[in-house]
Amino acid sequence: MDDRSATGNEKARRAISQSKVPPVLVAAALLIIAIAMTWPGVFLIVQRETGVRMKVKVDDCEVSYTGYQNRYVHCTGTWVLGGPLLEGGHVVVGTIEGAETDDVGKTIDVTLSPDGETAYTRDPWLAIGLIVAGLITGLGFLWWVRLMIRARSALAP
Repeated sequence: MDDRSATGNEKARRAISQSKVPPVLVAAALLIIAIAMTWPGVFLIVQRETGVRMKVKVDDCEVSYTGYQNRYVHCTGTWVLGGPLLEGGHVVVGTIEGAETDDVGKTIDVTLSPDGETAYTRDPWLAIGLIVAGLITGLGFLWWVRLMIRARSALAP
């Protein structure tokens, strides 16, 4: 039979039956990847939108390379927790996640972690990118499940 004259169910049955990888394994992998990308994106948004917002000064950034073009920037900064210094507050020197080398010497808007030891920049683009990639992979999962159902119904007598 010519591939152009095959119905959708016949094409799906042929694609599933010729696959060397079990179709359920492909579906499970797509679902795991979708969750593994979406969950960190949601976590980053919650992390950056909840907590104490304040301005912190970026003191220093160190750049290291963990492989070919894998650049990691570790920035530290200072901020005051617990109110003004004269009223019992204390200076914290901690990590600023999301800061870059061009932020050194600047005061930037951040959200503090619950323990106050880590500050997170307010840039949402990584989180949005992870969520979008996870949703696209989730659509791939739904498409694959639909394809498996069509193939199964084509095999039914």
